[in-house]
Amino acid sequence: MLLLAESVMGEPEKIYISWNSSRVGIERTSGVLNELAILIDETKAISAKDKPAFLKETVYQHCLGCGKVRGKPNGIQKQHTWTSIMISTGEANVLSSIQDGGSKARVLDLPELPFIEKSPEIVEMIDSVKETISKNHGHALLVVIAHLTEKPERMQSLRGRFGQINSEIRKQLPSGVGTRQAAAISSVLLGAELLNEVMGLNWDLKDMEAAMVKPCQRVASHGSEGQRALEFIHSFAVSNLQKSENTVGTLIIYRNEVCGQFDTDGISLTTAAAKRILTDNRFEPDAILKEWLEKGWLDTYSGRQFEKQKTLNGKKTWCVCLNNKALQSLGLNEQEHEEPDLPPIDAGVIPF
Repeated sequence: MLLLAESVMGEPEKIYISWNSSRVGIERTSGVLNELAILIDETKAISAKDKPAFLKETVYQHCLGCGKVRGKPNGIQKQHTWTSIMISTGEANVLSSIQDGGSKARVLDLPELPFIEKSPEIVEMIDSVKETISKNHGHALLVVIAHLTEKPERMQSLRGRFGQINSEIRKQLPSGVGTRQAAAISSVLLGAELLNEVMGLNWDLKDMEAAMVKPCQRVASHGSEGQRALEFIHSFAVSNLQKSENTVGTLIIYRNEVCGQFDTDGISLTTAAAKRILTDNRFEPDAILKEWLEKGWLDTYSGRQFEKQKTLNGKKTWCVCLNNKALQSLGLNEQEHEEPDLPPIDAGVIPF
């Protein structure tokens, strides 16, 4: 999808940069591109020790539209400025790493996968698209610029149309954060309408609108990413339970392996499984675990950041242990989150 976005401006493989870049590098690239979008690939490539802080500072910096003021021996360096958007891709979305409300207002999250299922037909179609845009790129932007240059009066009507779209979108989103998000969504829809007009694309913009509005509504109703991740993990655990007569609690099975346990007072997942499950479902594990810890939702051992040793299926292993406080935050009553009824426990079983 990033290659498609890049093909509007130029040769796809030569335009985007990697998240494995410094903040100064990203800042100066934005300055050089100025009014063209900066496209950054794969959040997993971030090498900074504090990934959430790196993402947060980069997002805020870009939304300011200008770089830091820096000195030099005889004065001040030229300050880089830009008026553009940043498009980012990655296995985990940016919001899963940035937890504050200000970031929610600045990031338009599109969490859905572009292709729901894999098939030979889909693979063939993707290969065909890649081949096409490698040979044909950089034309769309020039056509739009030429159209607007030849019809300067069109700009005024576009401003009016933006106001109409923005008013319609704001009705669908909560106040506050929704105000900024509505402006971003309206800009994308206005651009799509312009492309339909100039290039005769005949896109159905209702689907495009829904793809942007629904995630914003979900973010507003689910609170933080940590809360959303907790709801997902609880649902995952309940859906993958397996009763056992040889252990206290109910085992959680993932990919045919025991990966955790559901007890009356919490949910335990092996550390490896917890991180893998979060990553597979587009959460940023380190940021999520950090938020859970700060909210007091994790039971941990001293000296271990997010873990506690538990006995699963007769073996001791390091686990991420969500406690009763975490379950209570879901608004469940005791009956809803207690483990299913189990057979009497054998005397030889060691409870924990």
